[in-house]
Amino acid sequence: MNDLQEARNTAFRSEQAFRMLVRHVFSLDPKIRWLAVEEAARAPKWAWREDDRIYRATTGQPAELVDPLLFLIADAGCEGSSTSSSEPGRLRFAVLAYRDLVQVVARYEPGSHITVAADPDVDAYRLGTRLSEFLTRCMPALAVN
Repeated sequence: MNDLQEARNTAFRSEQAFRMLVRHVFSLDPKIRWLAVEEAARAPKWAWREDDRIYRATTGQPAELVDPLLFLIADAGCEGSSTSSSEPGRLRFAVLAYRDLVQVVARYEPGSHITVAADPDVDAYRLGTRLSEFLTRCMPALAVN
């Protein structure tokens, strides 16, 4: 297989994986408005719900929806804490609450995370827990980008 064919196959697998991810994440809660997958040095991939339809896109250049420093600060505050997770002291997810929007942000590998935005009355803890459990189980196999 030549390099061009391999690149096309990789892009196709990546798009399929992103579609599967989007379908699953939106099924977690009907109050989810949009999601973004961000990986270091790559343009974010987006999906949003509008009129009961789901749309997908990418941006033209790398951008950050959530400052990665958030994870460093949160992890520093968790060191030495006792949790029941398989990785004590590791932040599972963060919730950013605004007047008209709640964002749940979860990592799935170093330098990569997913942001899910939902209506402000969403159960953010439940959504974050379900999202982080899904990412732990499935993201290594999906390899979105």
